[in-house]
Amino acid sequence: MTTTRVVLSSDPAPKDMYIGAINPYALLEAILGKKFDRNSAESARVISDILQTDYDELFDMKYDSVLYAGLKLNPKQNTAEPLSARDMHTLTEEDLETPDLSKIDKVSDLHGIGF
Repeated sequence: MTTTRVVLSSDPAPKDMYIGAINPYALLEAILGKKFDRNSAESARVISDILQTDYDELFDMKYDSVLYAGLKLNPKQNTAEPLSARDMHTLTEEDLETPDLSKIDKVSDLHGIGF
């Protein structure tokens, strides 16, 4: 009786493959810190409000949608390309702080705190 040994190996990983998008519901839940009712009639409006982008523009790379973080559209070749490190901005703890609004008396005062 002869035994044949078969060695299995996977295909090599594709190179320069830039696809995929963040699930908007998962992103929203991460931002809110709680579950989101995906079946709600208001879900598209809530996503647009929270992500500060028109719902229809969220799924198109030409609008620099947050769903394609780290990627940009090359309009000449109509392909996705990675953003360079200098083009990316990661929020810091300071960016996430709520500004002190106690000294705001009129709308023009908002300019002084970055609004």
